[in-house]
Amino acid sequence: MPKPLFIFLFLICVIIGKAQEVSLPSDFRQHNLNQYNSSLFNPVFTLDRNNPQSLSVWSRWQWQQPDADPTTLFANYTHKLNPRSSVGIGFLQQNTGVFLQTGGVLNYAYDFEIAPDVFLALGINLFGYREELADDRFQQSPNINLPFLYDGPEFILQAAPGIRLAYKNLSLGFTAENAVIYNVSPSDNNNGDAEKIFLGSASYSLPVKGTGILENAYLRPLLYIKSIPEMDAQYGINTLFASDKIWLQGGYHNFYGFSGGIGGTFLRVFLWGLWLKLGIVRS
Repeated sequence: MPKPLFIFLFLICVIIGKAQEVSLPSDFRQHNLNQYNSSLFNPVFTLDRNNPQSLSVWSRWQWQQPDADPTTLFANYTHKLNPRSSVGIGFLQQNTGVFLQTGGVLNYAYDFEIAPDVFLALGINLFGYREELADDRFQQSPNINLPFLYDGPEFILQAAPGIRLAYKNLSLGFTAENAVIYNVSPSDNNNGDAEKIFLGSASYSLPVKGTGILENAYLRPLLYIKSIPEMDAQYGINTLFASDKIWLQGGYHNFYGFSGGIGGTFLRVFLWGLWLKLGIVRS
């Protein structure tokens, strides 16, 4: 094998090995949800970022290591009750690499008109999930006089309220992903006082004139910043171009790198899309 090629392959292996050692954040890693399933980004987004009635599924595989690969699965049904309110119900499963969380989520949002062209939307996501170790191959010996770090599966209740102030095409949003956390199971690990995860965002929708596949098209850039306990602040930008037939999206996240997506509507009912991550998690 030529020496330069050998050196190149060696450096690639070192970089990939280093990337696998990075601890992933404990949030839902939902920064790319700018349209469907976007209630996981902010609970008020069910008001206008889904169809009036939709059933959608989102899954993310965050390859990091051979075992206990971090993944997220979110299946969600949303329904518009009237022009001002919407509800949703979903199934959520997340593997953080340490814990596996499996449960459901209820969503409700309401939009208030407080002045001409000025709207204040309030929403909430209510989570209930079972939390267990994602990898239970390690068993602590009872003969070792150490406190047990894990008492078995637990059931957690979690509330994530959100708010959005909109003026014409400009909107500012804020949500607390874990504003309230309560461990229902009898345990000494009640994490109701856990440090909070906050997310702020700003977006602007630009109508785009077109016909055919570009009918009812718009361009919507979105800026966001998120604070996560014991980690650097996350920030990024997503830009969505969508119409009744197609959507394109690209973005950058300071932790995960660049990403892009493309999708389309088929048979006027089914929408399908694919995401590609164009970067390596930084250390």
